Amino acid sequence: PEGITLTVVGKWTYWSGPVGCGKRAQVQEIWYVDVDHIVSPNPLVKMTVTPSGNVVAQVSPTPSFDGTLPPDIVGDEATATLIPAASPVPTNDDLTTAVVPTPTPTDSDITIPTDTPTPTADDTTTTPTPTRDTDGTNNATPTTATPTPASGTVSPGTATPSATSDGSSTPTATADSNATATVTPPPSPTTSSNIAPTTITKDLLSDEDPIGDELGINETHSWTIETSSNDEVTLYLAVAEDVAAKVALLDANNNLLTEASTSGSSQVATISAYSVPSSDTYKVNVNTTSGNATKYALLPLLVNSYDYVLQGFLKDGDSKTMSLVANTDHYWAFSADSGDTINLSVTAQGSASMFVEIWYDGSSVTDGTNITQTLTETGIYFIWIGEDDYNAANYTISLSGN
Repeated sequence: PEGITLTVVGKWTYWSGPVGCGKRAQVQEIWYVDVDHIVSPNPLVKMTVTPSGNVVAQVSPTPSFDGTLPPDIVGDEATATLIPAASPVPTNDDLTTAVVPTPTPTDSDITIPTDTPTPTADDTTTTPTPTRDTDGTNNATPTTATPTPASGTVSPGTATPSATSDGSSTPTATADSNATATVTPPPSPTTSSNIAPTTITKDLLSDEDPIGDELGINETHSWTIETSSNDEVTLYLAVAEDVAAKVALLDANNNLLTEASTSGSSQVATISAYSVPSSDTYKVNVNTTSGNATKYALLPLLVNSYDYVLQGFLKDGDSKTMSLVANTDHYWAFSADSGDTINLSVTAQGSASMFVEIWYDGSSVTDGTNITQTLTETGIYFIWIGEDDYNAANYTISLSGN
């Protein structure tokens, strides 16, 4: 239909030769859009709605030619909205800009582009620039323009061919200096390198009571412990994951007194019987040396405490054989979820008589040397093991279901 607005993908092309139909064709110099495909309306029908979009070029019906032809147009493709010329047959006297009509494609010929290529400096093409003789004839002598690619990354601009107000038919390419490509980076993964170190104040530790907690990324947990004069502080730290962790004892002014770290196959760090200088409240800091997250267990003892030893964490399917010295009890830690059904067995060797008890958050859950128990809390549990008569003993402990 006449007057329809088309959005097409193509390139501006220079032509010097016959323009028109049959014997009526006349030799002319023109610029026209070599259309690759029609973007919209697509497909073409008898009733066509003009699509919305940015008008890249509007070609005047019959502008006169002033002898100036366009500079190179960067890139092979441009998107243009075209309005057909009013006069289908230009004269030789007035060089006109005409639009070569594109045949209506069939459904099988239509290709809908999925994206618009971004031109780069390597894609720059050289457009011959014809010159008009001074005697007014149309004997065009083409000269070759040498493109100068821009350094760095070529940002897409807007190619705007247009007819000038003085009647010339020179399409001009206008680069949009403000056009920039904005790249949105994907979300950064959460690691110890992009989380700020944080110190979280915890509660007062109680002598002989093990506690379980979980460190976040780049976190330090700061506990406190009260001592009397001539006191000694023993601290056991066990971690559930294979990470390097540290326990440190500091005075009230944050001065470091002593510290210990897990290393190698040993996932238990021990500060043993450190003599504090005075009766005071001290800080006990727990963290991992690389800022990793981990679950951990902490057991504090003072000079008059019973001799408890924190052995470490048990995982699902673990079985270990241990030696218990006289007048000593063991603690084991394990992590479990609410609803887990665990199976725990402790077998003594020889004539030893063992007692076994499971604790959670300072309270007894169940006891016995062979336990099958469905747990109701998510967190860190402790297994307390001792010999009934405080004798030395060897035993095997096995845990599953956590």
